[in-house]
Amino acid sequence: MTVIHRRIFYGKVGTADQLVQLVTEMNESMTRFGARFKTRVFTDAMTGRSDRVVVEWELENMGDMDTQMAVVMGSPEGASYFAGMMEKLNGLIEYADGEFWTVR
Repeated sequence: MTVIHRRIFYGKVGTADQLVQLVTEMNESMTRFGARFKTRVFTDAMTGRSDRVVVEWELENMGDMDTQMAVVMGSPEGASYFAGMMEKLNGLIEYADGEFWTVR
């Protein structure tokens, strides 16, 4: 059964474009390091809190996220890359929410 892992990033004021660029680069890098997800990135310029960016990863089951990230982080190059990217991400956001949705 397909699931969607959704991460809602609440960026610091004025950071939405930088967040989109960063998560897009991170998604491309995950593929380069061996992860296989279908991804989508959303922005909302009209409602809710400003500078909110949503990223969705489509998976076959809930365990796929851990499995795919283990592939990426199993490479010293991948682990080093993502440590730096997480530091950049943390500098752009106030906080994030995570959700798992079952597609029916």
